[in-house]
Amino acid sequence: MTTDNDLLLALRDSGIKGDIAGKAIRNICLRLTDLDTQAEIKMLGIDILDKDGNIRQVAAIMLDLKKALAKHDHQSQVDFCKKLFGEVALPSALTLMNQDALSPN
Repeated sequence: MTTDNDLLLALRDSGIKGDIAGKAIRNICLRLTDLDTQAEIKMLGIDILDKDGNIRQVAAIMLDLKKALAKHDHQSQVDFCKKLFGEVALPSALTLMNQDALSPN
């Protein structure tokens, strides 16, 4: 299971540090609670909520997004993620989406 600390470490390892990384993760989580964002992601066949109605692990969602968007070109991936997560959290969202180390155990 990937923890919030693992997310922060992944961002740190990619050069996104401290306060910026924490705010980015907070913004990503806030966006994932947004019903419009959930609907957009659901259109890709990705469930944001688990069977109990709780938000799934962010790392697992990002890994699912990576798989679902793999068939699209890079610019389309960036545009979709920008729509989901906003411009401020975009670099961190893309970083987390592409972190193989975040694969659930």
